[in-house]
Amino acid sequence: MTLSEWAKVQVTRIIEEDRVRENYLQEIKGLGSMITQNGIYGTLAFYKVKKNNKPAAETIISQLNNLAEDYLNINNLEDFPELSNSVYLRLQALAIDAVSWLRRYADILLR
Repeated sequence: MTLSEWAKVQVTRIIEEDRVRENYLQEIKGLGSMITQNGIYGTLAFYKVKKNNKPAAETIISQLNNLAEDYLNINNLEDFPELSNSVYLRLQALAIDAVSWLRRYADILLR
């Protein structure tokens, strides 16, 4: 499955979740820059702390987990597994690419 197709599936799952949908649109817009500035683990840590305050946080954590598992066979990303530098950087680059697709589909499907 291409990254574009993967992102469409992920965003389509949110359509019926009104509480998450609005917050997701806001969060996904800044997610790529957050990953670039803080790294994938820093971003995950932020969303794990904000789970109770941000309705989309659990969705974003789940999507990043799915991405790591589907494309790099990394299980339980939210547990911050030890990764080599090259795998970590590959994951981070993949996440930034995926977020650009998630943002596009969110703009189309959730507005």
